[in-house]
Amino acid sequence: MPWRSDHSVRLNIKSTTIPYQILEQMRATDALRPDSLISDWDRTVFADLVRLMQRHGGRVVVFNVPLTSWHRLTDRPTPEKMQSFHRWARQHDVLVLDVPTDYPDEAFPDLVHLADACAPDFTRKLAEGYQEAADVARVRSAP
Repeated sequence: MPWRSDHSVRLNIKSTTIPYQILEQMRATDALRPDSLISDWDRTVFADLVRLMQRHGGRVVVFNVPLTSWHRLTDRPTPEKMQSFHRWARQHDVLVLDVPTDYPDEAFPDLVHLADACAPDFTRKLAEGYQEAADVARVRSAP
């Protein structure tokens, strides 16, 4: 069976290949350092995935997921890195959602995944962030 269950999180074993490719590419280019800049987003695995999705009619949407305070402290990209990605995303019709994701550490029972009780709140914030980003994209593309 391609699925296995780990503490209520379902994982597709085959689906781990692409994330590991992305991680390896990020390690090789020092992209995991918060102060690093990706010089050519078009040459990344992520860009390949965006092109694949768009070729098949998909709309790519990215957003930050809720993190514990420790993860937020250790994963803080610089404003320059964020601006670089946002520029690339706009040029390639990728929606970047600005979703408030500050939850207390107690909201992460396994220190990684948001508790079920917080899911409706995050889902609402995600929907609102999507609507806002889609509205902005429509205004930008209007003649």
